[in-house]
Amino acid sequence: EPSAAARPLLRRVFDAKARNALRRQQPAQAEACARRAVAAFETVSDQGGLARALVILGVATIHAERPRAQSCELLERARDIARRCGHVPAQRAALANLIKLATDIGDAEGAKAMLDEAVALMPGFENRATEQAFVGYAFHIHRMRGDDPAILVAARRMIELARGLDERRLLLEAVESTFDDLLRCSGVDEAGAALDEAEAMMRDEPALAQSHPDLGFKRALWHLARQESAPAEAAWQSAAGLPGRRLYSEVLRACVGARCALACGDVPQARQRLQALDPQCELLVEPLGDVLCAQLALAAAVGHDEFDAAARAQPLLASGQLPQALAAELREALQRFTEGVGKPTGSH
Repeated sequence: EPSAAARPLLRRVFDAKARNALRRQQPAQAEACARRAVAAFETVSDQGGLARALVILGVATIHAERPRAQSCELLERARDIARRCGHVPAQRAALANLIKLATDIGDAEGAKAMLDEAVALMPGFENRATEQAFVGYAFHIHRMRGDDPAILVAARRMIELARGLDERRLLLEAVESTFDDLLRCSGVDEAGAALDEAEAMMRDEPALAQSHPDLGFKRALWHLARQESAPAEAAWQSAAGLPGRRLYSEVLRACVGARCALACGDVPQARQRLQALDPQCELLVEPLGDVLCAQLALAAAVGHDEFDAAARAQPLLASGQLPQALAAELREALQRFTEGVGKPTGSH
């Protein structure tokens, strides 16, 4: 049992270890340390410290892909404690992660209301990292609403702010997040330049490539946009050899891999790559939209919807939860399949 004098230090040690584990992308270790920090803070009257520890625990459960309700409960508790004790940074941090959870399920209006509340808590931001994070939340809300000019402004600002921070991880994450919209709204030149910058960083620090396999899949998409099927397949092969740390990495592996195979005229390989995705996994709305687009592209190629993607796409489109650009892509994929039913262009 630690002495009374050692307890305050111990609380902060667990809190710091949880934060460091998150930075190293070790969610299980972060969650364990954050739970010990929360338990320690609950024994004293430091409500601000408790709110901060609950935020870190909520973030750890998000990264560990725990049930969404569990993360929401922790973050709502942190938000309430921080509001009552007047700890604005903790309140803002709780709101930031609740915004992320809202965007995950396509709740644009709920996310926007919380973003407005967080910004109104104090003038400006505590630091550039916080500003960069909130520009990112605004970017995702603009994506959901389909406001292309605002999407592009926010995407560029996210990358610009990340460049000014001494954390390469933040720039890589900014490029990962914004790439699809840079490619769609601005074109291959700007999107490719962002990838070039990210890839140069990973060459300087090879461990970064291990923790950001998604950038390799983005490079494959860049080649596909340039109608370069062989380089796209090569980029996919390189990224597919890296261990995926998140379910979304597995989604990208399957969907981008299928697109590359179809571009190369290899229908059986496209089917095999899509079949590798666990059909029982619970997908958030945006990854689900990506999967259905890929499955419908395969269905259009063979004239047969073996994944029942058309039936699954209809309620998702009707829900209004998808980002506008992805919803348009899914509608187009559904239309191409519907128009091509009965006219297979490849073998079953």
